[in-house]
Amino acid sequence: MTVPTIPLFINGEEVTTSTTFDVLNPRTGEAVFKAHGATPADANAAVDAATKAFPGWSKTKPNERRTLFFRAAQLLRERVAQVTKLQIEETAADERFAGVFQGALSAGLLEECGSRTSSIEGAVPEPDEAGISCFPRRRFFGE
Repeated sequence: MTVPTIPLFINGEEVTTSTTFDVLNPRTGEAVFKAHGATPADANAAVDAATKAFPGWSKTKPNERRTLFFRAAQLLRERVAQVTKLQIEETAADERFAGVFQGALSAGLLEECGSRTSSIEGAVPEPDEAGISCFPRRRFFGE
């Protein structure tokens, strides 16, 4: 069976490198997929891309940010079975844990953050799940 090779994602583009490594299922020892390795230059390119993107993101209006967070939550819910399967294969997590974590919890945190985009004042949002926290912080470029 051929396993997929996952590229790096830098500046909105897939980047492949000459180095790959196996990501193993810790329960079976089998390769789940291969991943491209990043050099220090690749890591710096990713940081540079994020730094350049930040001024535009920081000017994004709260309603648009909320829409993006909600869309991400919707996509996660639509793909919960696929994402749960990947988490189980990559981490050997229990199916129930992976499903709850990837389904309700992660999507809920995205929605929680999205619902607070217009009212973030440094307070810690309180998600429904016990022992879990989310701390969005409005940051202005140059701080």
